[in-house]
Amino acid sequence: MTSLKKYFRLSVVLGVVLIVLLSFTLLAKAAKRKAPSSLQVTSAPTKATAVIDQSFEFQAINAAKDLKPVTYTITNVDRKDEIKVKDKSRQAASGKDFLLVRVEIQNNQTERLAIVSADRVRLEENGKLFAPDYHNGNVVIDPLSVRRDVLAFVVDSKTKDFIFSVGELEGDKQKLEVNF
Repeated sequence: MTSLKKYFRLSVVLGVVLIVLLSFTLLAKAAKRKAPSSLQVTSAPTKATAVIDQSFEFQAINAAKDLKPVTYTITNVDRKDEIKVKDKSRQAASGKDFLLVRVEIQNNQTERLAIVSADRVRLEENGKLFAPDYHNGNVVIDPLSVRRDVLAFVVDSKTKDFIFSVGELEGDKQKLEVNF
């Protein structure tokens, strides 16, 4: 009977050890994987580029849900036929282009901040405001760093002049004209 107890204890200990090892292995693999952003730019050729380099100050949120300032710079706007969404290439429909608004968000705080960069830019067309068709949702900016992001609008390929409304959801907006 004692040898049966020893084998039982040994098998329980081995089972626990195996579970712990398996858990560490899975955690290590998960830590190595970097979650891809949902919107990525492909290596497809750029049809046109407009350099903007205009900065705005917006509010981002920290872990304690306090608002902190960030500098939000629209660096340039590109036209492309193709983008990547969740690692899958997407071609623009016939007669359409993707208008990519590239931004850099600078966090001068010593804490991690988050912002929904897509909420700060709207495309004006025929008196209507359009949100980006593709974006990365909640963007986290590490302390004392700059984070690059991109917003994508689907536009008519024949349109050459665009007006963006840039600002917080509530409050004043600035008009930004882009001509190709």
